[in-house]
Amino acid sequence: MNTIRAVLLSMATVGALLIGMPAASADTPDRKTAQEAPVAAYNAEPREAGAAGVVDGRFWIYEHAYEQGRGCGYGGDWNNYQYSGLNCGNMDNIATSVYNRGYVHQYDDVVMWRDPGFVGPWMCLGHGDYWQDFTLGREVFHTGESADNKISSHAWVTTCG
Repeated sequence: MNTIRAVLLSMATVGALLIGMPAASADTPDRKTAQEAPVAAYNAEPREAGAAGVVDGRFWIYEHAYEQGRGCGYGGDWNNYQYSGLNCGNMDNIATSVYNRGYVHQYDDVVMWRDPGFVGPWMCLGHGDYWQDFTLGREVFHTGESADNKISSHAWVTTCG
C-alpha cells in the first residue's frame, strides 16, 4: 500500500511540474539543436493497429499502411532519413504510416518535415497517436500537401500547438 501511495504521489508531483512548463509555439516547429539518437529498434514485427499500451519511447515510421513493411523506430530527433543508422537503411520518403510511442515527458509530440534538416512543410503527431494510412489523403502537411511517402526528418517537441 505504501508503494502505491508513493508512486501516486510521485506521478502527481511530475504532473504538477509539467503543467507549469512553457509550450512551444506552433508557428515555429523547427528545432535547429536537434540531435541524432542511435536507432536501437528496427524492422519491428507489425502489430495489430490500435493495440493499447505499446510504449517504447520511439517515433516509428513504416513503409506501408497499417505498420507493414520496413519500419524504423527513432528515440531522438533525426534530421535526414536517408541516413537512418545501422539496420534501418534509407527511410527517406517511404513513410505511409507512423506511430508516436514516446514516453510522457516535456518533449512527447513529434513534428515531421517533408525535407531533411527540419525544414519545409511540416505536420505534428501528438503523444500516443498514430496515422495508419497516408494513402487515404487525410494526413497532410501544414501547406495542404499530401504526406504519403514524403517525410524526411522529425523532431520531438513540447506540443503540437
